[in-house]
Amino acid sequence: MPGHIPAEPIRDLERARELLSFAGYTPETPLAITIAYVSDGRYSTREAEYANLIKQQLEETNVFRVTLQGAPYDDFRQQSSTCQSPAFILGWPPSGQPPYYLDATHWLNFFVYNTETLCSNYTSPAMTTLLDSLAAVDPNDLNGRLAIYGEIQTLWAEEVPTLDLTQEVRTAVSLPKVQSAGIDALGLLHYTTLTKNAE
Repeated sequence: MPGHIPAEPIRDLERARELLSFAGYTPETPLAITIAYVSDGRYSTREAEYANLIKQQLEETNVFRVTLQGAPYDDFRQQSSTCQSPAFILGWPPSGQPPYYLDATHWLNFFVYNTETLCSNYTSPAMTTLLDSLAAVDPNDLNGRLAIYGEIQTLWAEEVPTLDLTQEVRTAVSLPKVQSAGIDALGLLHYTTLTKNAE
């Protein structure tokens, strides 16, 4: 994604325990959470596996006590949109919609401003200011946009309204003699750019 920077910190179990302890959670006073996920295969057949792996990693702190709650997509959507699920695993882009990856604001606006179909429990004056600044930048000013994207990612990694877990690599396969095979940010293969070496 244009403008991506590695803003998220590396995994540090001891630091996680320290921060949880600072917030009042210890093995003697654990943090109990419920994580919801789609159980009917709408996103993939591996959602329960993802949920169990997250549960294992959180409980490795010996502070979290995680309960998993699988639900069919329609029930899950109702729960996640009305704040009935304190934490949930969400596929992106939303099921049935194309991947709008040409500009990061589509993704950002969904999680920051969307209150009708998603209960993100996230409000941030600092993030709103950055998004307003981004909206004021000329769409053709790539360097200006990338600079603000960097600030947004840094703040996102500090406030953690969402956490990316997996990403599917887009792949185009061609014969060795076919050149310029690639997939764009929308997942489209442009046949007009393909060339073929004569043999």
